[in-house]
Amino acid sequence: MVYGVILAGGIGSRMGGDKPKQYLNIKGKPIIVYTIEKFFSVPDFEKIIVLCPKQWVEHTKNIIEKHIAPAGDRVQVIQGGETRNETIMNAIKFIENEGNLNDDTVIVTFVPLLLTELLRKTLKLRLNSALAIQFSRRPILSLNP
Repeated sequence: MVYGVILAGGIGSRMGGDKPKQYLNIKGKPIIVYTIEKFFSVPDFEKIIVLCPKQWVEHTKNIIEKHIAPAGDRVQVIQGGETRNETIMNAIKFIENEGNLNDDTVIVTFVPLLLTELLRKTLKLRLNSALAIQFSRRPILSLNP
């Protein structure tokens, strides 16, 4: 199974303000919606997991319902952790609890400005083994190196 994992666990402490930056509106939509839409446009993602601070889980669900009507069960919003690593582990635990953490599992975390075409090409290159990809400074984890 192929999972898209959006790490939206930041609280925006460096920015100040009354909400984390992923909830700031740009052209009428919160930034997080643009990120989810990129995942949603790639049919290879069978499930998209959005991890956010506990106090923002319901708000995030409401945003998705408002802006991404066909999301249905394909998008799950769950609580992130206190740190980036804890947030990543929460995603892995969620996948494991669904019974889908095995040699065929692919987990991709995402930065908002990544080009959708790059994401599609990366998924096409995957091998028949469990894999985790993070588009950022360093890989998170490879389940079958």
